[in-house]
Amino acid sequence: MCPILEISRLCRLPLTDEAPSATTVRAGINVTRYDEGSSTARLMLAGLGQMHIDGDVVLTDSVTGQTISSCQVTKTFAWGGIYGAATTIKDVEEGFAKGVGQWIVETHRASQD
Repeated sequence: MCPILEISRLCRLPLTDEAPSATTVRAGINVTRYDEGSSTARLMLAGLGQMHIDGDVVLTDSVTGQTISSCQVTKTFAWGGIYGAATTIKDVEEGFAKGVGQWIVETHRASQD
């Protein structure tokens, strides 16, 4: 599944073009590092051939355009052996998407308190 669609599913946020309301926020994600690593290197030894996805996430108010919150999300995979060789960048993307989704939910809950 596409990471952005996964984030939407995790947060139960609809992907629509409806007019923003006073409670609508927009999440912007800028992927700053995307490294697939080497499955051969991971097979040989843990720590070699690591996979990385890093990004900056910004929540903005849809009505005013003001930044509500921002963070950096990173996901790294460095296991070795058969498990390391069999794991793909798609698996790391899923973990990255979940991390972004969890941060959005936590930020929303904190703003409601």
